Amino acid sequence: MRRSRSKRRQIIFSVLGLVVVVSMILGLVLTVIPQPKLPTPTPTPRPRITLIPTPIPIPTATPSS
Repeated sequence: MRRSRSKRRQIIFSVLGLVVVVSMILGLVLTVIPQPKLPTPTPTPRPRITLIPTPIPIPTATPSS
């Protein structure tokens, strides 16, 4: 005995709707559960890099030809 197209389509949409609802509930549960806190890393001293400023070019007189 074959099922009609409308009945088959209804089953497909019911299963798809169930999958969507389960995934939304699972996402909600995962966001509500508090995550374990990661330990704060201890800061390490970094070497200081001093930048030497580039001199600003000064316009010079050009010889006239």
